Amino acid sequence: MPEILIPIVLLVFVFVAYLFGRDYRARDKAKAIEAGLVLDRIVIELEKFYFVCGRYPTSDEGLQILTKSACDHNFTLKPVNLKDPWDTDISYLPNEKLFLITSFGSDGKPGGSGYEKDIVAPKALKVLLEK
Repeated sequence: MPEILIPIVLLVFVFVAYLFGRDYRARDKAKAIEAGLVLDRIVIELEKFYFVCGRYPTSDEGLQILTKSACDHNFTLKPVNLKDPWDTDISYLPNEKLFLITSFGSDGKPGGSGYEKDIVAPKALKVLLEK
């Protein structure tokens, strides 16, 4: 009797491992989608800042300026909204006419593949940079 239970128990363990693996992949995918939404929200706030102030925030001001008052306008972003779903700060690289914001993915480092891949906004700028 115990000899028959061993394969059954092993099959149950394999099935449970399969289900947990799917759950982690779904969670990673959801976080990647959420990171894109966070970046989109920051892009909107950066464009609002440009409209109000006539410029993008400098490197020294960074994204934190979007949580304060500037140019006689109160910006609405909360400091927590400046982090990606993996609780890593969003990278901000501005120049006079353009900016690039990046979430470095699940590993928090530049580069990577899969869910460790960087998520960049605005997407149109990424296409220009890749050419």
